[in-house]
Amino acid sequence: MDDNKKNILKNQYEGSKALNYDSIRKVSDRHIAEISIIKDYIMQIKPKYILDCPCGTMRWIDIYASSGASVFGFDISKDMIEQARMKVTENKLENKIFFLQGDIFNNNFVFPEVNFDMGLCVRFLNWIPMKIVFNVLTLLNKYSKSYLLIGCTVIPSNSSLLNRIKAKYYIFIDNINRIKKKSAIRYVHNEKKFEIFLKTLDWTMVEKKITMNKQYTVNYLYLFKKYNRF
Repeated sequence: MDDNKKNILKNQYEGSKALNYDSIRKVSDRHIAEISIIKDYIMQIKPKYILDCPCGTMRWIDIYASSGASVFGFDISKDMIEQARMKVTENKLENKIFFLQGDIFNNNFVFPEVNFDMGLCVRFLNWIPMKIVFNVLTLLNKYSKSYLLIGCTVIPSNSSLLNRIKAKYYIFIDNINRIKKKSAIRYVHNEKKFEIFLKTLDWTMVEKKITMNKQYTVNYLYLFKKYNRF
């Protein structure tokens, strides 16, 4: 991803956009579905250590607080992390939730030497091309030992040829409008490529749940598990 596209993307999460991020999203059906699904998975799995990347404003903080997990949040935006820190302070979770600001695109950071039970990545992969998606998944694989919970909008594998064409048409029109507004463009990924890549890293998809249907594309929260082969 070139610097111009990266800066456009980064600007979506700074200043007033970071300040208003939660209030804009919390009333949406998608947000409500995400909260419900993430809560169910975390309460079932009971991870002790979670890597939230990118953590944003820490929208899942109530779930983390209830679970008792220690959480490490990583994000490129200092303004989003600042909003997250305020929540941590309000909830008196300074000894359970920690942050690191860094650029995932440059890999110029060092995570703590912790084997995270779960890596969580929601609302990020559709802002980056597939090549960089693979880089992010490789990073999550490096630090996550048991589970991955990943949100991604895809053209479902079982879509008809006509619906695939329609989906690509709507994505194209949407991105033309985004370019005109100097906003970050959106990527909708090939579901099969996404799943096959994680399989090469020894992750098995346990389940996927829908958070949103839109214009022949579907956003899923995917739960992957790494089974010990030995």
